Amino acid sequence: MPYRDDLDAAHERIGALERELAEARREIGESQALVLAERGELARAESATVATRWFGGPTQIHRERVLDLVAPESCFLEIVQQLDRQFGMGGRTGTLPGRLEWVTSPPFGGTGPFVTVTVTVVGGTTTIRVEERTGNVAGAVFGGIGGGVGGGAMIGPAALFIVNPLLGALAVSAWVGGVYVACRRIYSRMMRKRAQRADEAVRAIAEIVETAAAAEEAAAAETVSPTVTTTVTTSK
Repeated sequence: MPYRDDLDAAHERIGALERELAEARREIGESQALVLAERGELARAESATVATRWFGGPTQIHRERVLDLVAPESCFLEIVQQLDRQFGMGGRTGTLPGRLEWVTSPPFGGTGPFVTVTVTVVGGTTTIRVEERTGNVAGAVFGGIGGGVGGGAMIGPAALFIVNPLLGALAVSAWVGGVYVACRRIYSRMMRKRAQRADEAVRAIAEIVETAAAAEEAAAAETVSPTVTTTVTTSK
């Protein structure tokens, strides 16, 4: 019977969605461990919060690296230029002795990026930190795509209530689950790209700092003249 075939198809679809959700939860559980980095290595700190599990990705990206050298302030301008190019916009810059801060300035009401980059010199070490708030992106994906497109197109599955209330309920549940899975995958993919961009920013800054520090050390070595001691011996 067509009714029985439709009911079986709806059950199969719901089962497939449940398996996809279980697989997504397993992948997030494996990837959201807090990584503690040793000095000089990259630290990632996206903790597995409730929002992270629900959205399929973090709502804040954090990258940090500590270098065992002092970043010359002469390289701060090059760092700012690198960040302007990498994030595709000019940021607001603030400097203090031994500290550089660069903050993006996206259009009002936009989806970002909302990134803060700091380079801090303390006690002979340089800490590079990149942070990005991505909660607005989650709102745009789940609210705009999920609520707008998914909710607007629900009229098709909901029409099945006229034929059979049970079949309509199953169809709506399958549709909502499918839209959620699709939004979750979109957001997870976007977060992977943004996390990769943060990693690249930290590496680029570290290279600039290391190059500038090496050049400054070499210049200082050239300016130091060796002291020559001459001993004059007189004979009687």
